[in-house]
Amino acid sequence: MNFKEIIGHKAAKSYLQHCFNENKINHAYLFFGPSQVGKRTVALAFAKLMHCPAASESDSCGSCLSCKQILSGNDLDVQLINSQFLNEYNKKLVGQGITIDAIRFIRDDAQLTARGNSKKVYIVDEAERMTSHAANSLLKTLEEAHSNVVIFLISSDPSALLPTVRSRCHKLPFQLLNSSDIFNMLVNQEVIDEEAQWISGFCRGR
Repeated sequence: MNFKEIIGHKAAKSYLQHCFNENKINHAYLFFGPSQVGKRTVALAFAKLMHCPAASESDSCGSCLSCKQILSGNDLDVQLINSQFLNEYNKKLVGQGITIDAIRFIRDDAQLTARGNSKKVYIVDEAERMTSHAANSLLKTLEEAHSNVVIFLISSDPSALLPTVRSRCHKLPFQLLNSSDIFNMLVNQEVIDEEAQWISGFCRGR
């Protein structure tokens, strides 16, 4: 999914597109707001934009090899640190939140050279689940960030993050979606009006 396919979050998308167009991409972002509103989806769309060789009009093409690899989770330069990653990385970490080993992976992997002129991107989902050791390790990583590394922290509870971690990230707030936007999206996908009305109300902005 690229920017034009994501409903809502116009301010966040516009800001990120401005960063891309002006070549002023921050080394770390904190996307915060209610759960399941699209924070991780926006981060992945921005990663696609940064890597897409056919990017135009501030959006990725969505069909090149790079876009497809990022979408399928097979691009080595874009790592999504979530529960699935933790399970595959080290089964001993299951149920322990985001441990220091996962953050050390980011630190070590960031030393590798990205393909072409692209950036190494790390998206830490549910960042508030980091252990204290992991958070302190991440703080050091943020302080020593390389110019070719971009880290996204995705959180529905940013107050649980270390203040020093928050202070080193550019913060972008996310809100619940308007039910009318969800309704219009469903209608455009040929869902009949009555069903679209019920679904958009049931979603409650998510």
